Amino acid sequence: MNKVENMKPCAYRVDDKHYSSAFLDWCESQGVDCRELGFLKNQYRDLYEVFIEEDILMYRIKEDDWEEFGDSFSIFGGDRKSFYTKYGVFTSRDAGEWGGSLYCPDGVGVDYLSGNFVDVFVHKDKVYAIDCCRHMWCHTEIYVLEPDKEPKIIFGEGDPAYIEYKGYWIQEDQLFLLVMEEHRLCVYVLKEDEFCLYRKYDYCLYDVRNVVVQNRILYAGLSKSIFKLDLDTGEGEMLTDLNAFAQWELVREDVAFNSTTIE
Repeated sequence: MNKVENMKPCAYRVDDKHYSSAFLDWCESQGVDCRELGFLKNQYRDLYEVFIEEDILMYRIKEDDWEEFGDSFSIFGGDRKSFYTKYGVFTSRDAGEWGGSLYCPDGVGVDYLSGNFVDVFVHKDKVYAIDCCRHMWCHTEIYVLEPDKEPKIIFGEGDPAYIEYKGYWIQEDQLFLLVMEEHRLCVYVLKEDEFCLYRKYDYCLYDVRNVVVQNRILYAGLSKSIFKLDLDTGEGEMLTDLNAFAQWELVREDVAFNSTTIE
């Protein structure tokens, strides 16, 4: 049982880092079990997923659930993921800068949409489809789909700003979005079919696996760490279960690996 409360504060830079081949070679030469060091060997991203089980905040390492198809280096390949809703299955084919499509089930007003769709969910009988591509620049548009109606963009249309979708949550029947806008975390809330800015925070996150909010505290599952943010005070903290050796390897900058540092 991995409880978030047992994690310890860590350097902000642990997120979005990877281990050097020299470090991994040293671990192997010493017969070190990489799991005992708190990471999975040879993985660039160990994505942590946050979830609630019997009112206890938990986490687990969760593989990216996108599957490859075709040739990922051409317009005929990329990643594919299915989103299951009460209206049926939505399937996204995402080829990055080469584009993509969202194939929709019957009865939602459209057969498919063009774009890089990274999330699809239902709130109050409406389907929200998130189009977001990060390549040299990032922009996010949110479509609303309803039975027998034309799709409508309610967020990001025509906005040239850097906006990257990170996740969503529902609290007291209100829909909230977490995005990174101009390299600052922002929370938006849905009011009368329009997303309005709720608050900005002076933090920047990279790969986010998922978002959970409990008692006005946001927990974002990242690579090798979890980010904790008090939505009211704006105070943030990075948490990890990695030991000191693995953390040092991740946050060091332009320093050649030296096994004597660990020994």
